[in-house]
Amino acid sequence: MAPANCDETILVLAFIGRAVCLTSVGYVTHDNRYVAVCLLGLSGFFAGMQQAGYVANFIDIGPRFAGVMFGIGNSIATVTGIVSPIVVGAITSGKSREEWQIVFFICAGISILAAILFDCFAQGHVQAWAVEVTAELDVDAGGSDVPGDDSLKSSDYATVEVVKQDIRRSL
Repeated sequence: MAPANCDETILVLAFIGRAVCLTSVGYVTHDNRYVAVCLLGLSGFFAGMQQAGYVANFIDIGPRFAGVMFGIGNSIATVTGIVSPIVVGAITSGKSREEWQIVFFICAGISILAAILFDCFAQGHVQAWAVEVTAELDVDAGGSDVPGDDSLKSSDYATVEVVKQDIRRSL
């Protein structure tokens, strides 16, 4: 299985599994609270599975920049950790079961949306922007007017710069 397919499969299964567990928790009664605890634990398992998909994808698409991309992605994810308790507090002001169902449905909806977006847009190959361009040119800074000397003259530097820019743009 190709890396993109493996990442997508693991991540989509994890997101859907988490959504099913969270939706189910909303319907568990007080008498079956142990089932709710088990479902939340299983939801945590699926959350761990998600890391196998998305962390590996950073390495797949840009090995040179995987650490930076992970740092940016993790910073964005931290914002949700700051905002979510505020939102949950606003939704569950009465502490009723119906209010908590709304919270779990929102979480499940976000998981399903994430599965769809990752499945549609995930790439499993190194992106063009992540490829290092190295070109070594033998350029004589002063040039020479001696017949048979093939070194570049200073007037040719502009052409070399244009070629380098074209190479970078094509990647």
